[in-house]
Amino acid sequence: MTVRRSDVAALSGVSTAVVSYVVNGGPRNVSDEKRARVLAAMEQLGYRPNAVARSLRTRRSMTLGLVMPSLTDPFYAELARAVEHHAFLAGYAVLIADTADDSAKQRWYLESFVDRRLDGVLVLTPDPSGIDELERQTIPWIVIDNGDRSPGASPTISVDDRAGGALGAGHLLEHGYRSIACVTNALPFAREREAGWRHALESAGVTPDRSLIWDADLDRRSAHQVAMAMIPATRPEAIFCTTDEQALGVARAIRDLGWECPGDIALVGFDGIPVGAYVSPGLTTVAQPYDEMGGLAVRHLLDRIGGAGPLERSSTLPGSLVLRGSCGCPDPIPA
Repeated sequence: MTVRRSDVAALSGVSTAVVSYVVNGGPRNVSDEKRARVLAAMEQLGYRPNAVARSLRTRRSMTLGLVMPSLTDPFYAELARAVEHHAFLAGYAVLIADTADDSAKQRWYLESFVDRRLDGVLVLTPDPSGIDELERQTIPWIVIDNGDRSPGASPTISVDDRAGGALGAGHLLEHGYRSIACVTNALPFAREREAGWRHALESAGVTPDRSLIWDADLDRRSAHQVAMAMIPATRPEAIFCTTDEQALGVARAIRDLGWECPGDIALVGFDGIPVGAYVSPGLTTVAQPYDEMGGLAVRHLLDRIGGAGPLERSSTLPGSLVLRGSCGCPDPIPA
């Protein structure tokens, strides 16, 4: 028995036009609630639109590309999950490319996306390699959290790093800590978070100690190595890390040195990756709004695909403080 579009409309309680908008990704918007009903009816009835015919008719592949530097990094994984979810709700499939921080590989993937005539591309990296090809071929693209906050940089969707850094360091100050180290990095977003740490200390009348500013790579291993050397040398009361991955490495160093967190050294991270809730003690962190960032990125990209043109400015979203045991707060059992 052939399932028709009218069957999907009847089961989901919408018009055939709404089913068409969901299948073709427009031209009119459909609410998330109606879209979910249509997709559920399509699944129940086994309705599968002819993708090739639809592509020829609409001149769209209904596919987006997502370029990211690492599938294993929890921050990028969470952001990719949010992007995929919102693209799905909009009726788009997502092709994910892991560049492994390799500029040549990133360029190859972006050129491959152009060859396949993807409708648009989301870029989760500060590396500009291959963006010029997207521009030449007029493929719409959006940057998510590229870390570049300098004037003239590409419009991006990101968290307010400086305010988040001040939020994390400020909470440690509220606990009464005054000797607060900062594990940072040379990338612009980390320097912004470091600037927030500095602002919080200075606002509280505490002069930032240069010996308590420690540079490390963004991974656990590097932060662990740095902390193993610097904690015994400087003996801070607390440490603010510009990423949760760094904070997890520092937490291990505190234990390896025979000290306790938060009894001897309190700790706050930044990003809000899920694993932070399941270490002991749980990691207090400034959480990024992954779902909101992913949803906003997809909406902006679809606007560009629909002819709205380039973004005129960046979108900056606030982070939120998640309190757990590493800072000295009560440590809740993960939900």
